[in-house]
Amino acid sequence: MSPVPIAEDGQLRKGHCASLSGATICLVFEHSLSHYTRLLMEIDALQAAGAHVRLLTSNKCAKDAPSDLPQTLEPLLDDGWTTGSSLRWRPARVAHNLVRMTLYRVLIRSFPQALTHRRRHALAQLVDQVDLFWVIDFPSLPSVMDAIADTDVRVVYETVDLVPEYMPNRRLQLARERNLVGRVDGFITACDSYADYYMERYHKHLRRRPVVRDNMPAKQVAECGVTNQPLRFLFLGSLMFDRPITELIEAMALTTMPCTLDFQGKNLIGEEPLRRIEELGLQDRVHIVASCPADQTVSTSAAYDVGIVALRGNDENERRASTSKLFTYMSAGLAILGSGLPGIARVVTRFENGLLVGSMRSDDWAAAIDTMCHMQPSAIDALRSRSLEGARHHSWTTQRPAFVDEFHQALTPRANQCYEG
Repeated sequence: MSPVPIAEDGQLRKGHCASLSGATICLVFEHSLSHYTRLLMEIDALQAAGAHVRLLTSNKCAKDAPSDLPQTLEPLLDDGWTTGSSLRWRPARVAHNLVRMTLYRVLIRSFPQALTHRRRHALAQLVDQVDLFWVIDFPSLPSVMDAIADTDVRVVYETVDLVPEYMPNRRLQLARERNLVGRVDGFITACDSYADYYMERYHKHLRRRPVVRDNMPAKQVAECGVTNQPLRFLFLGSLMFDRPITELIEAMALTTMPCTLDFQGKNLIGEEPLRRIEELGLQDRVHIVASCPADQTVSTSAAYDVGIVALRGNDENERRASTSKLFTYMSAGLAILGSGLPGIARVVTRFENGLLVGSMRSDDWAAAIDTMCHMQPSAIDALRSRSLEGARHHSWTTQRPAFVDEFHQALTPRANQCYEG
């Protein structure tokens, strides 16, 4: 089957029929679309290819979905618990999730429909109205696959994270995912390292390697900014207890070279970072800055020189992730200072656009910061230029045709499909 006819500007070529013309696709996504602008870009691409898109969600703030999307609001789980990420102490977060999932398992075994009855009813109503369910991440997949059993409705499974890898009952959820991925009609994932993971784990079940759609922002700067001395470092993203905020603040106290570090994002951990900054006398060098609108992250980041991507690597999801902030920095033309984890290292090593740090020890990060500060501005300029080159390679314009074609393939009569072994 020929690729979807899309021109370099991302629009359908004139004179070609839209490959998804008349298809009705239901996006199943449980969170706020305002934080996942990549999905808004994907919705636009499917609509441009002729599809009608609607939304099924648990998110009560569905107003951030495009106004032309018909919406069904039904919860995936009837869960009013405090989220684990809001608990400060990591053992408490783990215990919280274990207790919750234990209760869920007991309820599910005793009353299989108890936690998803409203969602299942909504799916039963939608099955006759849609041609394909576009499911984002594993928690939504089992109920959708149950709903489409014995029908000709198709499923495209897209993973933004390796969710089962950080669920408390990991082995059970991985087994469930393994049993379902072989039945989906299309598979898209968020980076090459994730695609490798699925091939390593599920190669006997998959029809073909998942299509990669990187966590790229919508825009890129036309050219890199001018590197300044002292260097300006940026950590982009929410401040949460499971992120290495304290280690990075303490690293700044250990540096020997002048530089600044801004944390930009929602502060979900209160006054502790500000207290630590004050205790270390870093008020002039380390700042916590309010988050900016999602569509301004690239232009805002472009005011800095180096972007920090720091992950602990506590689970396989973090180890494999090429996070959205990495591609935001690259799209803004920044050099990268990142954790030496496989997902981040794969990109930084390929494009030679930064330095990697092998641990989360504050002194190791301080040494890496000092190393970058000792570099000549021309050397930082070269890193930044290679970042922007890498962003163009991974751009949505480049990846959009394969993304749309995955839906095209999924909607093709199964007898005519030819999959790679």
